Amino acid sequence: PDPLVRRTAVVAVGRIGDRRGAPLIVEALGDRDQNVVADAFFALGLLADSNNAAAIIARLRQPDSLDAAAAGEASAALARSGGSAAVAMLTEVIGGRTSLPAARRDLMLPTALLESWKLAAQAPVAAMLPFLTNPNDDLRWRATYTLARLKAPTAGNGLLRSARDK
Repeated sequence: PDPLVRRTAVVAVGRIGDRRGAPLIVEALGDRDQNVVADAFFALGLLADSNNAAAIIARLRQPDSLDAAAAGEASAALARSGGSAAVAMLTEVIGGRTSLPAARRDLMLPTALLESWKLAAQAPVAAMLPFLTNPNDDLRWRATYTLARLKAPTAGNGLLRSARDK
């Protein structure tokens, strides 16, 4: 019954890295404690298995609330998991064209921008480019970091402008 024990358990399964533990972690995505849910997303990211993207996305589509920590961990887990479903969801979140509620998208966006470099050639570069000139400093540096890390040729001019950013 203790949420701390449940959190520790899901993170332990993720850190072990055995993908057979994924069903245990996926079950924790439905936990009533937001910290357990955030740690379950984190643990699924540790498994780095694209087969888990569907469960992550299904949880994101549920109408209940997710706090900022859980939404951020969901973005990171999708980036670590990769695969077409994860790429599509992160592209939607970054591009602003998603079926997720706007509030949930806003919670996911900063981490989605920062972690998308892990998608390598599948990263949504075109969707990130407008963030190089975004008035929000936090979103701008996250996009700059990711696009620089990707060495995206189409971001070259924007990254040069970023070098003069305050």
